Amino acid sequence: TLFPYTTLFRSIDYISIDSLSENLSKIQSLESAYVYCLNVGQGDSFLLITSSGTTFIIDTNIYSNRQLDLYINKIKDILRKHSLPDNKITGLLITHKHIDHFRDSDMLIQSGSFDIKYLMMNFDYDHRTKAIDKFLIGARNNIKSWVNINHASDRKSVV
Repeated sequence: TLFPYTTLFRSIDYISIDSLSENLSKIQSLESAYVYCLNVGQGDSFLLITSSGTTFIIDTNIYSNRQLDLYINKIKDILRKHSLPDNKITGLLITHKHIDHFRDSDMLIQSGSFDIKYLMMNFDYDHRTKAIDKFLIGARNNIKSWVNINHASDRKSVV
């Protein structure tokens, strides 16, 4: 089965969630896992820091350049608090393709503030809009590995 965006994004390598967890297990260990809820106005965004030191931004919903700057600075402050690099994010996880979950994620990606290793979302859910296309084009140019969270182990790893 092809992803709905296969023709638009032929050069994207999709990896399995199983191979993702194998790669993440090699990272340093922290005492606990942490979840930070970041108020982005309407809705929430989360920063997850696992006990192995991996970091995930879950959803965005950024409304303005000012809000983007505040959002980036808050995440960087939290990462430094945990003695983690303030420019590295393991994954950007978009729970689903509704605008209030990914709004202006392309601005976050293209800001260059973070080196994001994985884009994680359900690529099988066909909800094609101009906003999602804009987001995915920005992601294509800046995030090399994409994970279809709708498939746990039926994709071959390309990492």
